[in-house]
Amino acid sequence: MDAVMKKGIALSIALLCVGCFYAPSAGASSTSTESDVDKHTRAYVKQVRGCVAIAGMSLQIASKQNDFKASATLKSAADTCDAIRQRLVGMSTDHFSKQADVAWGGVDRIKSGLNAFVAYIDSGAPSKLNEAVGKVKLGTAWTRIGIRGINLRRHVYGLGSI
Repeated sequence: MDAVMKKGIALSIALLCVGCFYAPSAGASSTSTESDVDKHTRAYVKQVRGCVAIAGMSLQIASKQNDFKASATLKSAADTCDAIRQRLVGMSTDHFSKQADVAWGGVDRIKSGLNAFVAYIDSGAPSKLNEAVGKVKLGTAWTRIGIRGINLRRHVYGLGSI
C-alpha cells in the first residue's frame, strides 16, 4: 500500500471520528441568570463545534490532496482550533465550568491530533498515524461529552438543548 493511499485511509478514519452534532436552538429565558447561562453556553458551544467542523472539513479535504497541500490544510486547521482553544479560556463559564473544561479538553485533543497528522505526513511513521487518529477520536468524544453536559446544565435553568 503506497503512502498516499495510507494517508487517505487514515484521514478517512479520522473523519469518521469527527461528528458535527447540531441541534435546534431554544429560546432564551426571562431571568438574568437564565439569560446569561443561555448566552454564555451558546457562545461556548458555537466555538467548540467550530473546531469540530473545521477539523472534519480539513480531514476530508486533506484526504484528497498531495502531501504538501494536505500538510498545509491540516496545519491551518490545527492553528484555527488552537485559536478557538485560547478564545474558550477567556469566555465566561459560570454555571457550567466542569462541562466546559471537558469540551475544552476535546478541542485541545483535536488540535493535537491535527498536528500529529502533519507529523505523520512529514515522517511517514506509523506511530504518528496511531497518535493522530487516537487524539482526534478522543477529542471528538470529549467535545460530545462536554456539550452533552452543558445541555444538561441548561436544562437546570429551564433552557433547551443547543
